[in-house]
Amino acid sequence: GRLELLGGKLDLSYKITSAYDEKIAIDDRISKEYVIDTSEVPFCINEKNKDFIKITIPKPIKNFFYNSRTLEVSLYLSTASGDNYYLVSNNPEPSENTKHINSVKGLSWDEESRTLTMNGYNGPQFEIYCNYTNTDIKVKVLGNNAIKWVKTNLYNNYDYYGIQIGNSALVFNGGNYEFIGNGTLNLYTVVDDVFGIYSKSVGTNDNKVNFTLNGASINIYAHSYQAIKVGGFEMKSGRLNIYRDFNEMSKVDSSIKTIYAAISVEGKIFKIHGGTVVLSYKNQMDKDKDYSFESPFYGYIPRYTGNDIKEMDVLIENCVIVLAGQKEVTEGIELCTFQSENVLYGKNVHVLYADSLNNVPKVNINKFKASLSQKEFFYDGKAKKPVVKVGGLVEGTDYTVKYSNNIKVGTATVTVTGKGLYNGTVKLSFSIKKSKKTYGPKKGTKLKDKTFKYKVLKSASSDKTVIGKLSVTGLVKKNKKKITLKSKVVINGYEYKVTSIGKKAFAKCKKLKKVTLCKGITKIGKKAFAGKANKKLVIVVPKKKYKKYKKLLKKAKCVNYTIKKK
Repeated sequence: GRLELLGGKLDLSYKITSAYDEKIAIDDRISKEYVIDTSEVPFCINEKNKDFIKITIPKPIKNFFYNSRTLEVSLYLSTASGDNYYLVSNNPEPSENTKHINSVKGLSWDEESRTLTMNGYNGPQFEIYCNYTNTDIKVKVLGNNAIKWVKTNLYNNYDYYGIQIGNSALVFNGGNYEFIGNGTLNLYTVVDDVFGIYSKSVGTNDNKVNFTLNGASINIYAHSYQAIKVGGFEMKSGRLNIYRDFNEMSKVDSSIKTIYAAISVEGKIFKIHGGTVVLSYKNQMDKDKDYSFESPFYGYIPRYTGNDIKEMDVLIENCVIVLAGQKEVTEGIELCTFQSENVLYGKNVHVLYADSLNNVPKVNINKFKASLSQKEFFYDGKAKKPVVKVGGLVEGTDYTVKYSNNIKVGTATVTVTGKGLYNGTVKLSFSIKKSKKTYGPKKGTKLKDKTFKYKVLKSASSDKTVIGKLSVTGLVKKNKKKITLKSKVVINGYEYKVTSIGKKAFAKCKKLKKVTLCKGITKIGKKAFAGKANKKLVIVVPKKKYKKYKKLLKKAKCVNYTIKKK
């Protein structure tokens, strides 16, 4: 569980015995072994400690060992014929059932920011798996997305906790997940014992998987079972709509008469401190059934957790909660049930009841704090549109924004008007001042962002009428495996174009496997890519600039690389 080198040297040497048979030495069940590994944070061999650590692995088995485990996030994508496994990172050899996540339409993964982006995904359910606990993963929702649960051959199999495998539209396993972005995610379930969102570590001694909604809109169609069942739930902003239909419930199974919680938590927290939650119960209940209801918001501490969770932290504030349906639903259900004395109902909570979504009372938008991303601009002849935030509400769904007098010098006005469940207006203002042009760092100054080091070739102006120029001189962290250069970067408010790569910029980056160059590169310094690694470096270039970049690389005397078109 813990390894520290306080002094001396570590020498690990693997031997092949006389009984070794390459065909049967390592089977698929243990296809990758780790020489040095910890459960929480990878122990990496780097420039600082490489002289003190020596690992010798014979060539025949070298491909089956890693010097250290790296963060790995993967997706199990369910299909009617079985699970297809898409490896998000560390996927050197794609096969029929193992592909990179970026090959799935509507999904993409950024390893540096640990962000899974959903943009136009429309397909079956999947499980997000992270091999390190307590790792923060972001899911960025853009555009319109849909996950439709389909029955697989795994559905009737059960895991250790008695939960059916493949029984949810979206499953979390390891890590903590925050949903951001301004798009919409629709989750459809079609049977009574299928969750919308489910965390596999619920009810165990493992660290609880937390789900956070912070900006996106999520619609869940789960007619009787829990729409969300996770270790911890937190809503900072966005929209969560949970739809239940008694007619659809009867179609699936006429014997169903238990209506489970909309959000069920088994862990430390349940917090709603921004945004809108809508619980809609459509159509009439069957008069011949004696229905039983769990509270829509339900939380308890499982007996399996031991002493790691003593008290659940519950907070509800600054939000709108809608409960719509017939009287048996709106009047007969207790909204919250928590196994905790630490329950706090804060200010500005609006719980609305109605017989249908068409008749929900409106809430005045002025009850929520409105703000602008920027309140002062300099005139440049272009319209200024600072981002508007109103509490945790969603622009376009809960309110609209209109700008006026936002080009010329003076005071501009922003009119925010309630929409949907909200009414009323709020007016904000910002100033546009005469331009005071200042220039950024001088030519030759060294700069850096999160990934790259730069040298200024041309200064940039504060009003962006003069765009600066930069040369890339190296990496902030030399252990990167894949890097992508951007044609434009903003550093300390100044905008620059990246136009060149400096001398020996990446020559000492021994782990670098793939470099994607941006448009606009006019010069590549000598031996910018001069490493002599075991495998050739892949340099991806813009398709239209292939010949030009090929000449620049050759002129720079770069070695041991292959060039590919983007």
